Amino acid sequence: MCVLDSFHSLHAVKHFGKINGMIQLGVAVPSITAPILGGAVFDATGTYRLHFAITIPVFTLSMLLLAAGKPAVASQEAKASAKKAKP
Repeated sequence: MCVLDSFHSLHAVKHFGKINGMIQLGVAVPSITAPILGGAVFDATGTYRLHFAITIPVFTLSMLLLAAGKPAVASQEAKASAKKAKP
């Protein structure tokens, strides 16, 4: 809930659905494909080592890129709505 509140204050409310949908797409696609690919790797090799050897570096790289990213700059509309919401 805290993440959505801070996200809400940084971005315009009218774009919240679109942005949240894109975030959820980034979560849904790997959640569907990773087990399928892991099963295919296991069927081919008899072990999960190759799957983890690929998955762990990709995950680590994505976390490093996420940490290196600049924070979003709040739009004027979001700043105005945040000022109105504060008591």
